[in-house]
Amino acid sequence: MTTYTTTVKEKPQYLHALGIGVVAVLVVIALASPRALQLTAQSISQFLTWGEIPHQDKGLIYKRDLFHPNQTYPAISVHSNQTYLAISVSPPDGSVTDFLIIPETSGLLIVILFSIIMVPTMGLLKGHLWFKTSWLLLGIAVGLLWGITRMTLIITTAYLFGSDMSSILYYILVFFDIPWVVVMWSTGVSFLKREKLEEPL
Repeated sequence: MTTYTTTVKEKPQYLHALGIGVVAVLVVIALASPRALQLTAQSISQFLTWGEIPHQDKGLIYKRDLFHPNQTYPAISVHSNQTYLAISVSPPDGSVTDFLIIPETSGLLIVILFSIIMVPTMGLLKGHLWFKTSWLLLGIAVGLLWGITRMTLIITTAYLFGSDMSSILYYILVFFDIPWVVVMWSTGVSFLKREKLEEPL
């Protein structure tokens, strides 16, 4: 007797993708605004205050050239007529290190990329829309908290051990940007697959 196996292709959830896509667009617009950088800088400053790390919130810096190349960290090429936020620390040795709070260093950029990735990957999978939206927002919260924590650790290291050590720490911690994205995405997908397997036949 011949046995036939039928494979049922899962129908993509286009409306779900559209729904979390709207949420992702709103998040991207919010995080791309100057206000998001300002709130991030204020959060970092508050963390430093709690850790009793002396620092100065320089507010808006109108020209990149205002930073001395040997004192500015990280050395990211930006247009001179744009405005950026900066936090300055003065280690006990008397040097001054300025940290630009921009999308690349604050973690906002990777959070925006995470939001965009979630739309076609999790959005099209079978599962509850509320779960997908909640997981997207949870991932955004994790990413923002990580970005603030990372910059706080880097600035603290600059105060305690100097700018050279903080530069090394920056390039070490930046590699953790990808793992948290992968972990949040893969965990969310695994929950959706488990939910699918537990559905009654």
